[in-house]
Amino acid sequence: MARGEGRQRICEAAVRLFNEQGYDAVSLRQIAAEAGTTIGNLSYHFKHKEDLIAAILDDLHAGFSDRLDRSLEGAALMDHLMGLIVANEENQRRYPFYFENLSQLMVEFPSLKGENDSFARDICAYYAWAFGRLAGAGWLEESTNAEVLAYALVEMQSSWVQASSPYHNELLPSLPLSKALATLLEAHIAATHRDDLRAICAGLGIEL
Repeated sequence: MARGEGRQRICEAAVRLFNEQGYDAVSLRQIAAEAGTTIGNLSYHFKHKEDLIAAILDDLHAGFSDRLDRSLEGAALMDHLMGLIVANEENQRRYPFYFENLSQLMVEFPSLKGENDSFARDICAYYAWAFGRLAGAGWLEESTNAEVLAYALVEMQSSWVQASSPYHNELLPSLPLSKALATLLEAHIAATHRDDLRAICAGLGIEL
């Protein structure tokens, strides 16, 4: 097995166990067994659990950041933005241990906070750029503040499924993040493009 493949298998095993049992309940020895390797080999790649979580976080962020595209405009850009919303929702389903415990992880592992903050900054900047470009093309209402709208999207995406959020309140309706964000955006879309947004959402399986 190549060195990179071994590292990847360890990360994948860790994600499975963290999702099933919670990251604080899983030991490095358990992860090694799940990955089919030795604790010595795991320790070669990751000396501490914090290092392992950091690697998982790097992979998650890199995969999302690679999708950002500043060459788009108009309908293609709006379709891309809605696709990013769907991708974020998919990541929340794939890494629930991370998204549900985000605040706690940042406190327990301070070294992760800088990376997480930088990622949020870059995503917010991209959303603000995209909304500014859409506004210039007549897609958004004139009263829309692109930076505030971008900030709202980043805040909702980072907090929607955290353990303390209304999302986990069984007394409230189960509302998908993609639907909530699409509804928020629709209120800022110019009347001439609302049907376009609805068509984009329908194509991505987002209910409006």
